[in-house]
Amino acid sequence: MVTLDLKDSAEVEFVSEKLNSVLSEVQAQSDFIVGLSHSPIEVNRELAEKYPSFSAILSPYEGETEKVGDVLLAYCSAKGKTLGALMLTNPEVDIQQIALTEQVSDAPDIRKLLDDFYHQVATDHQLQIVSHRLFASEPFEQDESNSYIGSQACQECHQKEFSQWSHSSHATAFNTLRTVGREYYPECITCHVTGSGYESGYQIGNTERAHLADVGCETCHGPGRQHVYTPLKENIRGQVPEEVCMACHTPEHSPGFDQLIEYVMSEVDHSRTELSLKQILEQRMRGPMKPEIELFVMSYCPYGVQAEQELLPFFETYGDTIDFKLRFIVGKNEASEKKTSEQIAFTSLHGEPELIENKRQMVIAELYPDKLFDYLLCRADHLQEAWVNCAKDVGLDVERIARAVESEKVALELVKEIQRTEELNIKGSPTLVIDGRIIDGGLWRGKVKETCR
Repeated sequence: MVTLDLKDSAEVEFVSEKLNSVLSEVQAQSDFIVGLSHSPIEVNRELAEKYPSFSAILSPYEGETEKVGDVLLAYCSAKGKTLGALMLTNPEVDIQQIALTEQVSDAPDIRKLLDDFYHQVATDHQLQIVSHRLFASEPFEQDESNSYIGSQACQECHQKEFSQWSHSSHATAFNTLRTVGREYYPECITCHVTGSGYESGYQIGNTERAHLADVGCETCHGPGRQHVYTPLKENIRGQVPEEVCMACHTPEHSPGFDQLIEYVMSEVDHSRTELSLKQILEQRMRGPMKPEIELFVMSYCPYGVQAEQELLPFFETYGDTIDFKLRFIVGKNEASEKKTSEQIAFTSLHGEPELIENKRQMVIAELYPDKLFDYLLCRADHLQEAWVNCAKDVGLDVERIARAVESEKVALELVKEIQRTEELNIKGSPTLVIDGRIIDGGLWRGKVKETCR
């Protein structure tokens, strides 16, 4: 390794004799010579031209990888989103960029620094001030008499388009921030919500603007108040140009998006036919996080059981590339409102046997996640028989499950099930949710024609 810190051509000339001597000495002992340079890009190019004995020159500055003669010049990517791997295979020299996804472990010290920083942002309103607004020069956004009202207002007249949007990645854009604890960071917020920085747009921490979380209809089509009151083509952005997409999908945030735009534009093309469940799921899988799939059922609801029979084999083919959660629709006695989890009287539509089976399946999901589907499919065929038969058939410890069902932990989990059901306004079994959005039953129900409510 040779370390360089030269500011301009004059300095290159000044150290030329010494550098020649060093390189000659190193070359006699090495197969490859790698320079670590803190010099400007143009100086690195000059070094590569003048000293072709370098195999590669690496720089901490941002820039595009290039070759000058046989010398590879490699730079850092924006915000450290990739890890550069220098490949030295005589006589070839190449660089690979490894995406720092969740599969690459964090360095504990760096992770702590980042977590501390984002925690500070989350607790300091001054650090949450938005400095950048999307489309600030566009006429609809500049019109002070117009305002953002949320995607739900579009649904009445544009049901098909709203349904398509609700199944898109845009409809869960804010959840990708919440998942990694960035929902308070203004630089991220701008492109994951609607109208950030505008008087009527999304505001960090303002619960009254929660309906503007996610990349809603108005992000692409402009604030919609005037259009809702007087639906005219002139007061909304009908055809959305690619430049609107590129405002957020920049090379820094969406590397390679400019080459994929024709492919991904189909996701926001409202003239397309309705997506299938497979297409929705695989569309989600192109994002940085595993899709979260929640199937809400009542364990004794025949339609919920039918849904499990239809959906579980399908989801099983995706293995650990998805995050599947079985959810239960339960209630609680109104008199239990202020009691502890142990004192709450839980209720279920099909009575006490269903409530116990709900608990049992929750326990199996935690203790034996790899065998949950096998148990559920067995129970689907033998729901009126003793549960222990299916448990033993798939290799579960019956006594361990029975003990866990009575634990306080399960009661606490039931409270969370109720909270999640209320949060999503789930009314019936079965209901399918992907990344926090209810999926239209027409896309997946198949033979499941009814709902338990």
